[in-house]
Amino acid sequence: MTDSYLSGDPSETDDPNQTYLGSYTRVAILARPWLGLLAIFLVVITAMLGFLWSISFGPGDAATSPMTFASILLVGFGYVQRRFGKPLPTFWKGAALMLCLLLLESLLTFFDPDRIPLIAEYINRQVVLALGLEVRGHLGPDTGLILLALTVTLLAGKKHCKISLYATVFSVFVTFESLVQLLNGISFFGGHMAWTTVICMVPLSLAALTLHARHPILRRVLLKGAAGRRLRIQILAALSIPSLTSILLRLSGDGVVLDSQLDAIIVSAISWVIVLYLLGNDRAHADLWQRERNMISRLSAQSVTDKLTGALNRRGLEDRLAESWSGYRRNGQLYAVAMLDLDHFKRINDTCGHLLGDRVLTRTGEILRDSLRLGDRIGRWGGEEFVLLLHVENLTEVNVLAERLRMAIAQIKLYDLLPDIADLAETADLKVTASFGISAFAQGDRGYSDAIDRADALLYRAKNAGRNRVEIDRDPFVAVEACNSAATVTATSGHRIALVANK
Repeated sequence: MTDSYLSGDPSETDDPNQTYLGSYTRVAILARPWLGLLAIFLVVITAMLGFLWSISFGPGDAATSPMTFASILLVGFGYVQRRFGKPLPTFWKGAALMLCLLLLESLLTFFDPDRIPLIAEYINRQVVLALGLEVRGHLGPDTGLILLALTVTLLAGKKHCKISLYATVFSVFVTFESLVQLLNGISFFGGHMAWTTVICMVPLSLAALTLHARHPILRRVLLKGAAGRRLRIQILAALSIPSLTSILLRLSGDGVVLDSQLDAIIVSAISWVIVLYLLGNDRAHADLWQRERNMISRLSAQSVTDKLTGALNRRGLEDRLAESWSGYRRNGQLYAVAMLDLDHFKRINDTCGHLLGDRVLTRTGEILRDSLRLGDRIGRWGGEEFVLLLHVENLTEVNVLAERLRMAIAQIKLYDLLPDIADLAETADLKVTASFGISAFAQGDRGYSDAIDRADALLYRAKNAGRNRVEIDRDPFVAVEACNSAATVTATSGHRIALVANK
């Protein structure tokens, strides 16, 4: 469970328009109000058949009471109101709090089966007498437990994610237990829940689960593809097979019947233990898969990264150059290619040793990485040569960027990199500078290597012209700017012609 989920981070919304790649999370969020409406529809049908025609839907005298009917209606409308993560209106919060008090009173019968919940029973009788119907059923503790948990889930919302989650899990558990009771003719609370009541509780419990559709465990269950489908089938089998087996044994007539609460609890426990095992096993496999992916990503990054400078190595840079060349051929994006070489680097190595040379390369790599923008690429071409792949708009932009890098490299102080050789470096008058040669992809190029060759030639021109300078091939930039200007003029002329035609 992530911290943002636990804290109810408002940035983590249940907006159904939010993209959940590879998951049915969006479907679950959209289904929430429909599940609430389904529960309302089922309880209304139940009321019509039970109250008006006295049709029984449970063992013995079990029936959906008016109090149960009203409670399911209120909770169902609450989940409809909670669509897309919106908070409950004040009216529904007040009604839900009153419902909690009534449900808590009904739960007292769990500790004293002979006790009758006064307020709930009074409401039952008044509603039935007003309608002139027969008094049938009452709000039992098992029904009260489920409705109380569902109401707490509604009230807690995202401000108290832990409480809401625990209440949701409890409501799902008790609903399943009630199904086990009915399937095996056993009562956990001294009375039976009507079938219609249990059927209405199922969509409400599912609606409560959709409030936590972003939870990591539910995200795994809602995954698209083979992994998510396999997990859903396994959970469904774990919850259904033990109960179906007990039913078949009961119907076989061989005398094998669940005749005690303990037997039913064992059947239920088997199902939930299997479900927990499946979820834990899936989480372990997901963690292992994620570690493998991270390891592959690290190895992949290391295979294209120069260890000393942190820049791309030649292989990695050539891959990026090929991708940028494809983008240039496809949509004409302007890419500049800058080649830089550290001036008199061999003198630094020969005079002060390779340790200082390595530190100069490392510091140069840091400066280049820190100075470049998102989308730019830096690679070590070989020795003390670096190549920069820059996504720029015009000649001025690339010139400003190159000058900034040149001045930043010139600020490197050798005594800061290796204090022990400070006197030697000062005696030999050693300084760190860089020369730049810059070109760009052009229309006549057969590949990115043509731009590299032009930048390399300009680099040597900068070396021959005194070093610590920038030489730029202006022709590709001028050509692109001319094309852009022509396109702008054409678009403006077309707009003016359209305006005249409209007049």
